[in-house]
Amino acid sequence: LHRNNPHARKIVRTINAKVAYLTPQSQAKHEDGAPDVEFRAAAQQLFYEWSMCCDYRGKPGFGGQSLESLARTGLTGVILGGEILFRLKPISMAEQEEYRLPVPLQMQLIHAERLAETILSSSNGRRVFSGIELDDEGRRVAYYLLPQHPSEPIPLGSMVTSLSDPVRVPAGEVAHIFVADDIDQLRGVPWMAAALAQIRDTG
Repeated sequence: LHRNNPHARKIVRTINAKVAYLTPQSQAKHEDGAPDVEFRAAAQQLFYEWSMCCDYRGKPGFGGQSLESLARTGLTGVILGGEILFRLKPISMAEQEEYRLPVPLQMQLIHAERLAETILSSSNGRRVFSGIELDDEGRRVAYYLLPQHPSEPIPLGSMVTSLSDPVRVPAGEVAHIFVADDIDQLRGVPWMAAALAQIRDTG
């Protein structure tokens, strides 16, 4: 409906347009308390340069997005799918030089449908619910992510098992953004679920 219904698409655009994209501002000071204007300007320039090439897929126009575009894409994912995941990916110095990044760090948005929901328990016997490994206290320990989205085509010459086997990622290395309506909720619920149901019934 989001792709084919103009009313549904307008709902997403309206929510997304009302969200302010904020950039961090350095508060560096000299020892006497005076603002360190030079350092603040350099930090702002560093953040701008990184934000324009932080996507692990490439720069804008070459397969990737800017940080602002990634943030808006992530919000759209939360609205439509109820949740989104992302990782900060450290890279080598050689990769940093190849991609011409100011710092050896990239960002990766991860669709929530890449969570492997078929695992019932981990190798160490811990509970796994919808791709999320929990400890005995119910805290998140790790996420089991498929190497690619389930609907993506399998590359020629690839082993099907290697593409369908999930990868265990420690919880400290991936962020899971969703709106929780319940204290024990582990996965997100689409914001548009009620609106889409009404639009569908009207149609």
